Amino acid sequence: MEILIYILLLFVVLNCISKLSMWRWWQRTIYSVVLGLFAWLSVDWASQQSKTQLSDFLHNTSALQNMAVVITIETVVCVAYCFAYFVRSGSNDRNALSSTKRSRLAMLLSRGGWFLLKAYPSLLMFPVVFYLLTQLLFSLTGVSFSTIALLMALAVALLLPLLAEGFRWLLPSNDDRVELHLLLSMMVCVLGLLSTQTGQIIYSTQQNAFDGRLLLAVVVLFVVLATMGFVLYRFRWRHHKSL
Repeated sequence: MEILIYILLLFVVLNCISKLSMWRWWQRTIYSVVLGLFAWLSVDWASQQSKTQLSDFLHNTSALQNMAVVITIETVVCVAYCFAYFVRSGSNDRNALSSTKRSRLAMLLSRGGWFLLKAYPSLLMFPVVFYLLTQLLFSLTGVSFSTIALLMALAVALLLPLLAEGFRWLLPSNDDRVELHLLLSMMVCVLGLLSTQTGQIIYSTQQNAFDGRLLLAVVVLFVVLATMGFVLYRFRWRHHKSL
C-alpha cells in the first residue's frame, strides 16, 4: 500500500513539473517560492503528526476515497487544459474544424476559461510537500525541525524551476510537453483510484518497514524508460528531418 502511495507522489510531482515547464520562468519561480513557504510555515503542524496517525490515514477507506475525488478533479482540470491547448493550436487549420465550430470554441475558450486552465498549477503538490516534510522529520532524528523545514523550503523553491527548465530542454516542443502532461495526468488518476481500491480490499494491515530499494527500482525503471523514449523520439525526428 505504501509503495503505491509513493509512486502516486512521484507522478504528482512529475505532472506538476510538466505543467510548470509550459509557464514562464517568473511564474514558475513564484509558484515554487509559495510552495517552499508552505513547507517552512507548516513545520509546527507537521511536527505534531505521528507515524501512527499517518498510517491510520493511509488505511482509512473514507479518507482515501476523498483523496481519490480530489485527484480526479485535478485530473479533469489537467485533461481539459490539454484538450483546450490542442483545440486552440489547431483552430487555424480550416480543414480541422468548420467555421461555426471554430467560432464557438474560440468564444468559449476566450472568456477566461483558457486563462484559468493555463494558470492552474497543481494543488496536490501542497499535501505532497507536507507528507514529504513529515517523513523527513521522522527520518532525520537529531536535526532541529526548523532546519529541516528550511532546507525543504529551499529545495522546493530551487529545484522545481530547474526541473521544469530541464523538461523544456528535453522536450522543446510545446505539443510534446502537453502530450506528456496528459499522460502523466491520466497516470495520477489511475494511481489515485488504485490506492483507494487497495485500501478497500486489504482487511488486515501489516506494519512493514519502508522498502527503499523497491522505490529506487521503480524510479530507475521510470528514468530508463523515459530516456529510451526520448532517444527514440530524437532518432525518429532526425530521420524524418533527413528525409
